[in-house]
Amino acid sequence: MVGLDASQVMLDAAAIRAPSAQLVLGDLADFDLGRRFDAIVCLFSSLGYLRDTGRLRSAAASIARHLNREGIVLVEPWLTAEQFGTGRISVDTGQSAHRTVARITRSSVVDGRAVLAMDYLVAEADVTEHITERHEMTLFAHADYLEGMRTAGLDAQLDGDAGPAGRGLITARSAGLRRGLHTS
Repeated sequence: MVGLDASQVMLDAAAIRAPSAQLVLGDLADFDLGRRFDAIVCLFSSLGYLRDTGRLRSAAASIARHLNREGIVLVEPWLTAEQFGTGRISVDTGQSAHRTVARITRSSVVDGRAVLAMDYLVAEADVTEHITERHEMTLFAHADYLEGMRTAGLDAQLDGDAGPAGRGLITARSAGLRRGLHTS
């Protein structure tokens, strides 16, 4: 198993949970791991962090270069402009025996990109910490994802209701592969 992320902090967290995995710091739009895989999984709407359709196509090409001939790609797309709720404010909370966390998220759209401003309050017995994050994600159309995959030589399909968050799931294989069972 190999994991790729642009954040060393995320790779450090992954190393704790998956100590046997090879973890690589890299850019989704331009990576070379020097090998191919039977399955490539890109979840948590990671492709939404790409800035434009050119980088989306580059990411699809990088993914395609790393796929074995009969391998499969699974991609969870980010929300489209029609799905994204601008002006929304939401609150999420979580609690353990020694810590309580509250997250307030405010959403807006700036230049075709979803902007999520997040404020966290992390409370323990004797201290409360305030942490802020800002995420900017491109509101690609589903057709943008599918076209990027097809341009990279992948036969891609979208199931709009599937995926871990219900945002959809794109499955892709090398173009021209016959569906069904494959024999060697």
